[in-house]
Amino acid sequence: MVSVDQFGTALTQGWVWPAYCFLAVIGLAASWVDGTTGRIPNRLTLPSYPILIGLLAWPAIAQRQAEPFVRALWGGVGLLMLYLALAWLAAGQMGLGDVKLAGLLGMGLAHIAWPALAIGTLAGFTLGGLAGLVLVVRGQGVHQRFPFGPWMCLGALLGGALGVTGA
Repeated sequence: MVSVDQFGTALTQGWVWPAYCFLAVIGLAASWVDGTTGRIPNRLTLPSYPILIGLLAWPAIAQRQAEPFVRALWGGVGLLMLYLALAWLAAGQMGLGDVKLAGLLGMGLAHIAWPALAIGTLAGFTLGGLAGLVLVVRGQGVHQRFPFGPWMCLGALLGGALGVTGA
């Protein structure tokens, strides 16, 4: 398991920064597009997978430490599968763009630590649920498309910030 000291060392040495800067740009773009169009396009998410995998592999190679990279792959697959199951169970309520974004966010969060993945996932659902509840109470959200991507990204940001303490 990666310690807080190891994570801080990786950040200060610059090995992980490119991956998280890339993920931040993708998260901002996905949030903006989802918020304005209600969709997260494949041309944004699909090419991001090999890029993010490569950017996360680099610290593993440079520091000869495979555990965070392997954890990132498992976290990405796990969160993608969770979202895919939710999209299947509630057909029409969650788009596949959210599912594909979840895999990317899962990789970034799990690379930090498992608690970051858990906190980020729960925070995204909590924040999105509260925003949806506000819309319903205001009478605006009953039959309207709800962009969930921005809440996923905000939850991931919180998970990344808070989850490192549990590493």
